[in-house]
Amino acid sequence: MSTVSAGRTARRGPRGAQSTRASRWWGAFLLCLALFASPAQAPAQLVDALRPQVRSYVKVGTARVILAHVEIIDGTGGPPVADQNITIEAGKITAILPGADPAPGDGTTILNLRGYAVLPGIVGMHDHLFALVLPGLGPDNDYNRPAMFLPMTYSAPRLYLANGVTTIRTAGGHVTAPDSSCKA
Repeated sequence: MSTVSAGRTARRGPRGAQSTRASRWWGAFLLCLALFASPAQAPAQLVDALRPQVRSYVKVGTARVILAHVEIIDGTGGPPVADQNITIEAGKITAILPGADPAPGDGTTILNLRGYAVLPGIVGMHDHLFALVLPGLGPDNDYNRPAMFLPMTYSAPRLYLANGVTTIRTAGGHVTAPDSSCKA
């Protein structure tokens, strides 16, 4: 799989600790991605249907969310727009306004994301929808032959999406056949 970087180099703080700017940036991006994953249904309705193990990963369970004080990178090549509020209702962006401290409303979650950036999805230009499996791989790198190419048409797209890739250009797949008459 391809690796995606935050686009900024992490800086060292006064005590030598790695800066969390990149991880905060990705956290905000993945939060936005999760909010848009199912635009046809309100997130509040979905949260109740989730198992407790999954629910621990969901940060927002209301139908209306305000991402306050974010920097917007619109993907057009223009400069980032600092300090904006994005209002999301039922999974869709309904307003982008200059940053302000919104008053909490009934059924609204307000996330103060000062220092975070929001951007459209990433286009993956070299992605694979299969995995190379080496059965019985040992510490000496020996394995039981033959090696197998297993299609990952269910999990690979979801893994790409979880990492911010919303559009992919597949770099190839592998067709498995029960006999040797089909060559991929």
